[in-house]
Amino acid sequence: MAKSLCHSSWVERLWLTAAAVPEQRTSLAHWRILLDTDFEQARRWLVPTQEVASAVPWQGDRSRWLKVAEDEPYRYLIYDEDSHRSRSIDRAEVTVFGIDWVRVADSLCCQSGFHRSATSACTRSVWHWGTAHPQMGFAFPLFLASGPLLDTLTTIGDQTNQPFVVLRLRTKPIDSLCGRLLHERRGLLLSLAEVTQPTESNAIAFTQPVLESITSFLQQFLPKQSAKITAPGFPTPPNCSWSAIKIRFLDIDTVSITANGVVGRYHFTEMGFSRAGNKRSNVQWELLRAFAKSYGTLTWTSPGASRQNQKRKERLSETLCEFFGISDDPIRWMPDRCGWQTLFALDPEP
Repeated sequence: MAKSLCHSSWVERLWLTAAAVPEQRTSLAHWRILLDTDFEQARRWLVPTQEVASAVPWQGDRSRWLKVAEDEPYRYLIYDEDSHRSRSIDRAEVTVFGIDWVRVADSLCCQSGFHRSATSACTRSVWHWGTAHPQMGFAFPLFLASGPLLDTLTTIGDQTNQPFVVLRLRTKPIDSLCGRLLHERRGLLLSLAEVTQPTESNAIAFTQPVLESITSFLQQFLPKQSAKITAPGFPTPPNCSWSAIKIRFLDIDTVSITANGVVGRYHFTEMGFSRAGNKRSNVQWELLRAFAKSYGTLTWTSPGASRQNQKRKERLSETLCEFFGISDDPIRWMPDRCGWQTLFALDPEP
């Protein structure tokens, strides 16, 4: 047991140290002092910025800081005002490093069942890291927050009305207002310093008890297992992926579908794309047609571009997943093109 605690201490120390550093960014020389014997293991989770520190601690003395000056391009000096002496210092030591949050998010989501957010959007110090899809039609987001908890809950409330999990660097007292908001908005608050540990390969992962707690928390918001689950409308072959599926519009209301040799012809009403109460196509069907006009891609330059497409795209994905019986998201985000692309082949009507 003692060995296990020792093995995991560098992860906890990284989060507690980061929580004490403004914006979780400081010089590498300062990180080295703060992390002490855990520095080498924690360093792989730090990433350099384009900034250079204006001062650095001197030889392990936190109380003594020396000014940093650029003597010539890529050559830096530290200056001691007391002795009026200067000396060169490695550029890496004066470079400002921050936590590599993208890598941390990748590591935690990979082993916890959360699908990574394509954009990792940050709004007022709240990052959307990923989303859990424990059952068709249910999406529970995972956030990291670094600001005041009240601001965090307000921001998350503006983004989603679904139950959520929010991570903070360390545990802080919760006042009655935040406690009530957390309960009303169905949130689970966790501290990175308490719920993470290193893996054998020195990745960062949730502890097993916390994974069980997250699962139990999300399960309370799902229908009972006895509830009727609608069978997929398309006879998708076993182990079929989105890349093996081709959808071709025959006209504005009908498509031809091919998947690993299985072929079918479907009207939008058979695929779940009709409006409630009538047989007209809904906005998700129109979005699918917009994708088809560009052979599976949709960007801000596309004719059907709209700010409302984010939510429509989520519902389109849910309907396609239910129809084909495939749980993976069929539409991926393209950061380089600021748009989406279907993972299945998609052709417009003639």
